[in-house]
Amino acid sequence: MPKNDVRHYISYGGGVNSTALICLLQELGIEAEIVFCDTGAEMPHTYEYIKYLRRKGFEITVLKPNVDGCSSLYEYCVKRGWVPLAFNRWCTK
Repeated sequence: MPKNDVRHYISYGGGVNSTALICLLQELGIEAEIVFCDTGAEMPHTYEYIKYLRRKGFEITVLKPNVDGCSSLYEYCVKRGWVPLAFNRWCTK
């Protein structure tokens, strides 16, 4: 595949590492689609920071999944009767 046909995607989590990555790519002139998957359970400052980055010119695609009729991680946990715990990593299986 020719180099010009390669499309880059960045999974943006709202943290320091993914923010540094998108800033570096912009500085280097590398185009990438920035994608944020909204769990519906993020801290308020995460949503505010995404708004801030958008005002600064970053185009961020926000995906809002609907899993089993649930629009947030909290709703999903309540429906399943699960409590997220560090030693029981069910959400990454």
